[in-house]
Amino acid sequence: MLKLIVLSSLLTQTLCYASDNLLQPRLSAQAPAHFPWESFQANTGVDEKQYLSPPAKGVPVTYTCTKKPGPEPNFCSDAFTAWDKQADSQDMIHVDAGQCAAITQGTCEVVVCAPLGALSIKVDEVVGRMWNPMLIKCIMGGASAIYQSQDSTFVIGIARPVG
Repeated sequence: MLKLIVLSSLLTQTLCYASDNLLQPRLSAQAPAHFPWESFQANTGVDEKQYLSPPAKGVPVTYTCTKKPGPEPNFCSDAFTAWDKQADSQDMIHVDAGQCAAITQGTCEVVVCAPLGALSIKVDEVVGRMWNPMLIKCIMGGASAIYQSQDSTFVIGIARPVG
């Protein structure tokens, strides 16, 4: 029940804020920063090799909380909303093969990577993983998180920005 209350509060903060009795959008669209999959550790501070299998077909879904201290959850909800805004008219997000795209809001950087091939996926499928299990099981507990999809179609990392 407590998780539901906290999650509801974060979602409400993310979607809007009250101003002069009107609800106004809180964020504008932010273009993601791009970098190669091979430089994931250098760009995120998380050694993906320590937590994930090498990207390949047949790899099962894997997620874990990392040893790196996590970002503040309220900033992550803002970053998730910024990812929602990246969707095209068919609600898809796209990441080139071998690339990662990162959005940072405050102390939270959310990275989506396509380690094996070009990624075109419903934004809800990716953002849903950000909320659960990553935010609920790791970020709210003070750790960073990393998620690898079935067959390594995509990898998501959530951590404090490097630097």
